Amino acid sequence: MEPDTARLKRAIIVPKTAMLALEGDGSFGTGGARFKAAQAIEPATQLAASALRMKSALGRLALDADGDQFAFARLTQGTADGVVKSLNNINAMMVISRDMEKLKDAASAIDSDFVVVDDFDLAMPSAGLRYTEFQKRHFRTTDAKADREMREASGTLQAHRSGIRGDNVAVGILDTGVDADHVEFRGRRVLFRHIGYYPGAGEAPRIVRGFDTDGHGTHVAGILTGRKVGVAPGALLHCASVIESETMRTSMVRTVYGLNWMLGHLKLDPAVPAVLNLSLGFPAVDNVDEKGHKTRLATIRYMIKNLIANDILVVSAIGNEGPGTCGFPAAFDEVLAVGAVDAFGRTADFSGSCTTGGTKKPDIMGFGVNVLSAVERDVDGRSLYTRMSGTSMAAPYVAGIATLYRSAYPNEPVSAIIDMIRSTAIYLGKSTQGAEAGLAAFQTNP
Repeated sequence: MEPDTARLKRAIIVPKTAMLALEGDGSFGTGGARFKAAQAIEPATQLAASALRMKSALGRLALDADGDQFAFARLTQGTADGVVKSLNNINAMMVISRDMEKLKDAASAIDSDFVVVDDFDLAMPSAGLRYTEFQKRHFRTTDAKADREMREASGTLQAHRSGIRGDNVAVGILDTGVDADHVEFRGRRVLFRHIGYYPGAGEAPRIVRGFDTDGHGTHVAGILTGRKVGVAPGALLHCASVIESETMRTSMVRTVYGLNWMLGHLKLDPAVPAVLNLSLGFPAVDNVDEKGHKTRLATIRYMIKNLIANDILVVSAIGNEGPGTCGFPAAFDEVLAVGAVDAFGRTADFSGSCTTGGTKKPDIMGFGVNVLSAVERDVDGRSLYTRMSGTSMAAPYVAGIATLYRSAYPNEPVSAIIDMIRSTAIYLGKSTQGAEAGLAAFQTNP
């Protein structure tokens, strides 16, 4: 029987010690060699200990203080009362329940090591709606000649001629999905999973052939790893559909569930380097009610640190709200934040920028204005293309450059790859609206 989702509440349970450390971090930027320092914050031994505590907590959540069976034991059986699921890859627990207060009481019975974080919304960069990010005009051709200069300037064509195409690198995308049978991806093995609004509340989602009801995710995937239009066409593509096409929104629980699935597959082979593209987030602290905001920030940052500790390079769109604004997780030190420029290297009016904790963001720029890429096929199965604008387009461009570097230098850690991206960036002068970030480009000898 399908659960009555209208009454269900959602939350994530995470280690309290990690959360307190993150919430106590007065600034969200540390300056200096922040990317190198970020890798040491959550050592593997600490994460392993957190994972063990999580597994133990899952069992204790079903017991009261006297060891008797607790009412929420039913949740672990997948009944309509809710779900408790251990997300071992990301070191967290997902809880879906009909009564959040009872859930918190149950969680308090675990011990003082854990924090229950109520679910909250995440969204695509919103201001892109005012531009062309979702205003589709379909083409039957890639119109490669019109975009050749951008590909030349980025070093992409040179890399491809040298045989560097992103091979043996795993790339992950959290978005609206991907049309895996578009000509840009046809014939490739695309790992895809749709994460529902209440993940785990019903039948477990399956890995299926990729689909996309909006086209945004397909466009992003095309920029990163499309056969004709992609920066890194040889990469191993993984996509989690977590964003609703009707609202372009998602939730923290869906995102964490997707990240847990993604991490498990990106690192199936620890020897394969990985890059993750995120085009979602939520506003900076001065744009929303500060109550509870630090907890929300700490929750997302905790997940990001788990990814970094697994040597996954995380790329995120800075946001489309214009100068003086930054979205999270892009504003975190550990994340490579991406702003948008046009084909002439001019910063897009909508591209965000800010200073957080003494660190200027974005860290790097990417082509994000009138970018041509794939969208979902039409009713007759014809592969279509369109132009979109937004930092959502710039982020996968940079993720593609990162993928080329990870392919060319597979033994280098995230910090070294980021150093390469920054050192080989094309200087744009003051056009970056004070961000002092260059345009990401690939060089064979950085």
